[in-house]
Amino acid sequence: MRGLVTHDKGKTLSVILDELSRVGYHTTYKVMTSLEHGVPQMRQRVYFVGVRKDLTDTIEDFVWPETEETPALEEYLIDRVPATEERLEILGYYLKNPTNNGKYTVDDLRAMNGKVLDTRMNDLRIYEGKVPTLRAQRDGILYVYDGVIYQLTGYYSSGSKGCFFTLKLFFLTMKLFSYNETNLIHNEIILLRKVSL
Repeated sequence: MRGLVTHDKGKTLSVILDELSRVGYHTTYKVMTSLEHGVPQMRQRVYFVGVRKDLTDTIEDFVWPETEETPALEEYLIDRVPATEERLEILGYYLKNPTNNGKYTVDDLRAMNGKVLDTRMNDLRIYEGKVPTLRAQRDGILYVYDGVIYQLTGYYSSGSKGCFFTLKLFFLTMKLFSYNETNLIHNEIILLRKVSL
């Protein structure tokens, strides 16, 4: 989370960087948003890149990826799970709460083709071309396509579309190293994975 940078007036971040240095890594970090790197999700995160000190003298040559255009949200909304009647009934009650009362009806929302509807907070939030941060087991994000209201499922927060940005950054990082260095890093990752299992 981006709050890590300012947590405890920056002391937490300093501890992390100091510890990474102590165990032998040159490290750099940056707050990045997936909206600027090819994923239409409002997700700001702190990314760390570390290289073992025995592999390089510095990390100053590391170049963070350039920003790129955000693809159309429709390319990502592949799961077509229509909202159940029960969910639409709950949505109707939600639209009558003191914050939303009189602003929209369910039929009004059905006419908002391509919009993402976030009902996780007291007030209805409507997004176009992007989705808020998704979390597994958090109900309340819907989207409209061709007059039908669909539910976003856990697939988006826990699986393939949600991790594209992280994988993309990982592979961009890999481009910075020679084949041998990449192989060493790959073997380290495999070793770490085996240890964690």
